[in-house]
Amino acid sequence: MVVIQFDKALSSETLSNSDPKTVVDWLRQGPIGASGMNLRYYATEMTWDVTDESRPTLIVRTKHSEDVQLISGAFVTFIDGAVKDINGNVIKKTGH
Repeated sequence: MVVIQFDKALSSETLSNSDPKTVVDWLRQGPIGASGMNLRYYATEMTWDVTDESRPTLIVRTKHSEDVQLISGAFVTFIDGAVKDINGNVIKKTGH
């Protein structure tokens, strides 16, 4: 499982999408993202936790049975245009 917390509110269009194959792309690790995991391939499901609407959390479950351990500097890239903030600005990647 990979957990991503955003630091801003996201669009209702983004939050209504529950298909990981159309949202997450890669999990990159290391200072320049040299190693990684193809989340689009390994993701099995995803959910949005909007308990705090100004800081939603994306939970991506993967084919791995354990939580994915993220190292400092890890980031997730998203499929182009799949994640937008409340103002419609596209978010291409996020940090851990």
